[in-house]
Amino acid sequence: MINFNQIPMLTVDALTPLLLEDRAFPAVVDMTGYHGPRSLAEVTAITAQASQISELSRIAAAIGWGKVEVVRSSVNSRLISPDDHPCLDKVSCWLMSVKEPGDVGANYAQHLQSAFLLEIAARLSGQTLWSHGATYFALGLQAEASLIVPDMFCPSADFLAAVDDLDGSEYDWSGLGVSITPSDALTFMQTLAKYNPSAEAIRSAIQMVFTWLHYLNGAITSGKALLQEFEVVRPDLGFLPSAPFGRSPRRFTA
Repeated sequence: MINFNQIPMLTVDALTPLLLEDRAFPAVVDMTGYHGPRSLAEVTAITAQASQISELSRIAAAIGWGKVEVVRSSVNSRLISPDDHPCLDKVSCWLMSVKEPGDVGANYAQHLQSAFLLEIAARLSGQTLWSHGATYFALGLQAEASLIVPDMFCPSADFLAAVDDLDGSEYDWSGLGVSITPSDALTFMQTLAKYNPSAEAIRSAIQMVFTWLHYLNGAITSGKALLQEFEVVRPDLGFLPSAPFGRSPRRFTA
């Protein structure tokens, strides 16, 4: 078992050496100034399986992602699957770069775990922000992890004002199809996760909610009304009545 900060740092996007190995870069791209790794072997030489990283081993085992190869990155967090690149497919390897959290004090492990689950949730959840958030919080409950709330799931008023101004209309930032405040959208995501606290359960629930939102067809236009209607229809959508084994849902921390 090793600590995350003992893994050598990758200072380029983990995608770049995979593209080079698969010869997927256009010939016109000038790589003369590139000094990073150029093959999957060079990347995996500085990775460790999540099951062998002290800060990630428990939660990775809880959600069944212990075998993913994790690289410590100074650039970004990214999950790359064997479906994305032939070189990964040949060795049946999933690769995840996790950005070094930096100086976050006692919350170091929490930030690592949150970044790890956030990338997995993105892969499992579909294309909308609300489904990404619901999956992220559900995985946290499944792993019994105390997660941070990323800014993307609770954006600032300034951000929302900026995206609204792009075309002069209100931007559907949450993907729920209604005018909703960040706090109400967050409540929706966390409530959906609370009643579906596992990867399998949340995937099924998200499909039912997509169907429900489709049949609403704009009949509800506000976030408050959506939350109220959701509580009414939730039992009929087949959601679990409570957290498993009588456990109270773990609190989410900002």
